[in-house]
Order: sequence, then C-alpha cells, then structure tokens
Amino acid sequence: MGSSVWAGTTTLFVSDGVDDAVHRFDATTGAAISPNVSLLSVTGVATASNGDVYAASSNPSQVYRYNSMTGAQIGGPFVTFNGQNDGHDVQGPEGMAFAPNGNLYIADVTESNVHIYDTAGNSVGALTSPELSQPMDVAFSAAGDLYVVNPAMADVLVSVGGTQPLAEFFGTQTGGLVNPSALTFGPDGKLYVLDSSTDGGPAIRRYTAGGAYDGTVVSYAASSFSRTILRSGRMGSCT
Repeated sequence: MGSSVWAGTTTLFVSDGVDDAVHRFDATTGAAISPNVSLLSVTGVATASNGDVYAASSNPSQVYRYNSMTGAQIGGPFVTFNGQNDGHDVQGPEGMAFAPNGNLYIADVTESNVHIYDTAGNSVGALTSPELSQPMDVAFSAAGDLYVVNPAMADVLVSVGGTQPLAEFFGTQTGGLVNPSALTFGPDGKLYVLDSSTDGGPAIRRYTAGGAYDGTVVSYAASSFSRTILRSGRMGSCT
C-alpha cells in the first residue's frame, strides 16, 4: 500500500513503491502534476507544519525533504542511514507523522518500534512495547497523542503526548479489526482505520476519541472504490 499526504489544500502527494516515485495531483481536478518525485523504494510520506513534504525510502532507509510547490528536493537526506548499529537508523520505515513540537515519528516495521527524530533529523529515541509488532502507520490526534497501527496484533496502540508507554486503544478491541494497515484523524476528531482484510473485504472503521467503535464508514464489498489511502486527516481514492 502506498501513502498520501495533502500539502495545504492544493496538492495531493501519493507514494508509489512500484514505480519508485511520489506522484503529485491537483487537489481540485485530480489531474496529475509533472514531474513526479523519483525515489527508490518509497514508503511513507508526511507534511511538516511549513508545508514541506517528507518521503521515506527503504533502500537505503532514509528520509528526504521536498518543496511542496515544485517537488524539488531540499538539501541532502533529512534522516540519514549510517549503518553503525548505534540506534540512529530506522531499518524499515513506513508511515510517518509530525508531532506538534516538530519531531518526526516513523513506524519501523523491521524493528517493531516507532523511531523519533528531531527537527534536525537527529535520532532522539524510539517508542517500544511488548505489544508492538511490525507497525505500519502513525498519526497524531488534535490533543497531541500518538496512535500506531499494529497489524500483527490486529489493534491500535496509543501514546499520550507521543511518549512511553504505548497502551492499547480500547475501541479497536470491539471494532472488529483483522489487519489494520493505515489510520488518520478526520476533521470531526474521530479516528479512521483502514482494515485491509476482513470477512467482507477491506473496510474503513471509525472510532471516537474516547475509544468507542463508531461503525464502518466504507466497505469495499459494497463500494466502487478499488483502493483508498488514508493519511494526514484526509482520504484520497485511487483506481
């Protein structure tokens, strides 16, 4: 699954690991914007508060920064891979999100943690938990709490303020998650989770901020969507 972010209200950025590119689309018309951003083995994308777009690659495991208007790369790698086994590297970057303080949180599917980098791209630690296994995506609520998709355990974990400890988000226990793979907060403040495999096919499930299951929003078995991508408080559809 690719990932997508909105840069302001004008441009949608969608990562494509098959084409090794980040595609850009006009937010109003859906028309493709050229050129694409070329990035080998691209995975997660995120938008900083200043509008810059960040994209992760798994080959090597680094994060790059781009101008959201032109798609041009800004400087060298923002998060570098040093291969020193000193705790700096993110080994398997997937979904990313910026905290209110500007730190970048990256779901590391290889190390089964959430790696944290400061505004200069320096490693400042990682969130871990015995319950966290192969996380695929992260998102911050309006209150500044971090939510982590935990597909191997078929649930979502939450970290108050983006710090330890990670605890199970109550609603996902009763919400019927099977293989959650992405999540985002909507403008209504509710949490939307993409469940990639359910008995009725992929579905988007909604939860209140208090953790209560609030129904299935989209069921692929009953819709014409072939693919839906969640990220950054918005939903985009690709066919």
